[in-house]
Amino acid sequence: MYKKLDDWIYVAQKTEMDAVEEMCVVIKKAIEEEVKIQHELRIKFMDFTVDDATLNYVNPPRPKLDALEEYREDRFSIPQLKTFLTEFETISKIVGDNIQVVELASIFFTKVKNSSHFGGYDLTLPD
Repeated sequence: MYKKLDDWIYVAQKTEMDAVEEMCVVIKKAIEEEVKIQHELRIKFMDFTVDDATLNYVNPPRPKLDALEEYREDRFSIPQLKTFLTEFETISKIVGDNIQVVELASIFFTKVKNSSHFGGYDLTLPD
């Protein structure tokens, strides 16, 4: 009887150690490859499982790439258009939906004046 209990304890201990060893292999592989362990690792008595349904973290979305654009002097760039849009929205809040030619001319005049003084990329006008 004691022999059977000793054998059972030995088998249980060996199985538990094998489960721990399997988990160590998974963790070692993640460390060597320098990746995060996303799925949950579980040891329950003698069983080691990787739970694919439970995530430790959610993959963040990839950052949006900036528009690839070459600078050309004969057309507006994306930053220039964004600046114009902001200025037009500001003026339309003050003046209303109908922008007069006078306001539009003053915006262009200010752009030319600022570009000659400051030389900023966003402030210039295309040739």
